[in-house]
Amino acid sequence: SRQLLYIPTVGDANVEYANDFDLVGFNEFIASEGLSRGEITKRNDQNADWHVTFDIKVNQEIPGLVDGHRGNAYFIIKNVGNMLNDDWGVMNQGAFVGNRMVEMSIQSDGSYLYENFYDGNQEQTYYKDASLWEMRVGVSYDF
Repeated sequence: SRQLLYIPTVGDANVEYANDFDLVGFNEFIASEGLSRGEITKRNDQNADWHVTFDIKVNQEIPGLVDGHRGNAYFIIKNVGNMLNDDWGVMNQGAFVGNRMVEMSIQSDGSYLYENFYDGNQEQTYYKDASLWEMRVGVSYDF
C-alpha cells in the first residue's frame, strides 16, 4: 500500500479498472498534478504549498534605575503578511504522506487492477494557529 504509483497511459493494456473505480476523478487528478503518463511517479516529486511568514521585532534597551540594572522595551509582530492580507502567511497541509491514492492489486497475468481512487488525499487542512498574525508589546527589567 506504500508503493509509488504507476500512472497509466490512456487505454494502457497494463491496467484494468474495477467497475466502481472513479476514472474521471483519477484522470482529473493526473492532469491537475501534471503527472507523466506511462511512468511510475518519482519519490518526493510532488510538494505541498510553501508556508512563508515574516516577523518584525523592535527592541530598545533602556538604562536601569540603579547601576548594573537595565531595562528593555520591545514590540513584535509575528506573521506581518497575514496582518496585511488574509491570504498571505497561511499554512495549509495535505493529508499524511503515507495515505494511498489508489488501492490496487497485481493480477495473475502481471497487469494492475486499480480498485479504488481516494481523491480525499488532495484536500488540505488549514492550520489556524500557524496562520494568524500576532502582536506583542512589553517591557522587561534585568537586575
